Amino acid sequence: MWTILRKLGLMGLTFFVANALAAIVSVAILFVRTRRVTAPMIGDRCPVCGVAISGTAKYCSDCGSRV
Repeated sequence: MWTILRKLGLMGLTFFVANALAAIVSVAILFVRTRRVTAPMIGDRCPVCGVAISGTAKYCSDCGSRV
């Protein structure tokens, strides 16, 4: 491992560390976006079955009635 780092030099090591950090940040951003997008916005309940539905829904996902 140390021989590879010596051959890379300071510029190669900096490039390696920068790429590793970019990959970690990309995964973290993807995780945060996925968690935020998939969280449902509960705004109301279906008048027929009472299941919680999002505020923009036109039909109930459980019973199919128009909201």
